[in-house]
Amino acid sequence: GSAAVNAMVTVLPSPNDWNRLATLTGDAGFRATAMERHYASVLEWLSVELPDATLTAGDDVVQSFLAGAVATHREVDLGMPLSPAELAGTLGSLNGLLAGNVNDTLISAEATGVFRLPLATKAGHRFGPRERLIAARRDNLEIRTGAFVTRVIWDFDHEPPRARGVAYVQQESVYGASLAPQAVAVEEQEAVTEGEVILSAGAFNSPQLLMLSGVGDPVALAQLGITPVIEAPAVGHNLQDRYEAAVVTEVSRPLQVLAGCRLDEPGSDDPCLADWEEGRGVYTTPGFLATLLTKSPGSALANLQIFAAPTDARGYYPCYALDAASYRDRFTWLILEGHTHNRDGVVELRDASPFARPSITFNSYDEAAPLADPDLRAMVHGVHVVRKIREQAASLLPEATTLSEIWPGATVPEDDDDALAAWIRRESWGHHACCTNPIGADGDPNAVLDARFRVRGAVGLRVVDASVFPEIPGTFIALPTYMIAEKAAQTLLEDTP
Repeated sequence: GSAAVNAMVTVLPSPNDWNRLATLTGDAGFRATAMERHYASVLEWLSVELPDATLTAGDDVVQSFLAGAVATHREVDLGMPLSPAELAGTLGSLNGLLAGNVNDTLISAEATGVFRLPLATKAGHRFGPRERLIAARRDNLEIRTGAFVTRVIWDFDHEPPRARGVAYVQQESVYGASLAPQAVAVEEQEAVTEGEVILSAGAFNSPQLLMLSGVGDPVALAQLGITPVIEAPAVGHNLQDRYEAAVVTEVSRPLQVLAGCRLDEPGSDDPCLADWEEGRGVYTTPGFLATLLTKSPGSALANLQIFAAPTDARGYYPCYALDAASYRDRFTWLILEGHTHNRDGVVELRDASPFARPSITFNSYDEAAPLADPDLRAMVHGVHVVRKIREQAASLLPEATTLSEIWPGATVPEDDDDALAAWIRRESWGHHACCTNPIGADGDPNAVLDARFRVRGAVGLRVVDASVFPEIPGTFIALPTYMIAEKAAQTLLEDTP
């Protein structure tokens, strides 16, 4: 999602993701070793911080959960289960166990284990591309808000057709996805260039713009009254995402990590807010205290990112944040599966209006044989891992402190994978959509773009955003998207006389 509203998690993908992209494109510039320079370029402008390792020091419940995660990692990933005495001993060494930065490992190798999550923050405050662009203030850069692009303008005197600009309307809230869409009340304008047009509208709207501009399946476009310009039936296909589900535990007493915080009391004096203004405390995080990076059975890569939050975070629905803020006795393990296998999603035009939302269908999971789906099996395994963590944590706490799973709860028992799979299909979500204008090798019919981000069959038109990946990278796509943007910038400079 947008860096203005996302959870700020800034984690590198596996080196294998970049090496796989290099293989698919035949371009060694995408290899992990070559992409290291672009990671360094990102860090020149993006502030990335690790949460304070001592945030949980006074909360024995949270500490027990984190110790349970360490023990579960030792058992599941390393085959080295801890004895009760060794498990208890981890409580005194958590700061050291969480000291590492997962990105320092992922830059060159695979990683499993328990880590703090690197965040795009500066002194505990959100930081991202917006702050960089505002600070740039360059004479040759104009950022025009409220300008809604409707299509690419073509020069048909050139063969192949050359993109010479875009048409747009200068008006707020004209898109159908706006909370209160407005009828268009202004004339369409044009922005033209002697250089190139670069679309960076994301996994939904970049393919929508291409199709509105005549780039796509010619039969489907003609049925909507759009004149086909370039035959590219793969545009909008290959839509991918990672999957996420939450296991929520109710604790028999309030969590101390949130002691004094008044999240659900607007206008009140909040000592945690005062701490945040000074760059410290739990509000310097999105609530994620640590993460377990682990593998599901049969996966060559660490495909499960299971992260800890001292709240009830079972998903997204109207007013979910208010509900989450009202609890002080809930703890959530969020199970996120990356390196997903599903390639069946699609973005399609509903009609020829640029202001209408496209049809977006992820086609998640195998409907006919759920447990034959490797993504669903991985998520089921993730629930088993979280339940093992809770058992380990409970063994470290006094008998008077109970940990009761309330979501999914006892109605979805541990020994019933079919029930777990059905619950996950019903309750999981994703919000890292990508891959709808994939880069690929010459001759690949599914490659919308070449390795230099150029739209095949056009001149002067490129796409640079999360839609360009042929396969979803890592577990959180923000940092890989920044890196591939730096790669694209280098490519543009190389191609510009």
